[in-house]
Amino acid sequence: MAIYGGFTIDGTDLAPYVKMDEGLKPSKYVVNGPNAGRTLNGTAILDVVAEKHRIDIVCRELTSAESHVVLGCLSSGAMTVSYEDPEDGYITISAYCASWAAGVKRIKPGTSQTVWSGVSFALVEI
Repeated sequence: MAIYGGFTIDGTDLAPYVKMDEGLKPSKYVVNGPNAGRTLNGTAILDVVAEKHRIDIVCRELTSAESHVVLGCLSSGAMTVSYEDPEDGYITISAYCASWAAGVKRIKPGTSQTVWSGVSFALVEI
């Protein structure tokens, strides 16, 4: 079963490939500028220059053809990603794929179909 709502990369709908429940995990992080650091007593000094989005994706079990679709979307460098964010609603960002991984390749029992489990990737806003 896939996630509800939209999740696209460069117009390709990847929502059907994302694992239900824990498959799409959006987060935000702060980018600090050159004046950030710590004082001698350990007090943090922030120099926030931006807030950026990150999305960690875990796919459901994918056939070889489906894994080619998903991973093929990640090879373009900069990409346009649209998804529903819990804070900002449905948004579109420019992002890059920070990393991807795949788990076990196996033959589905009773078939000759090759499937991949554990396909995951991280998208980071540019």
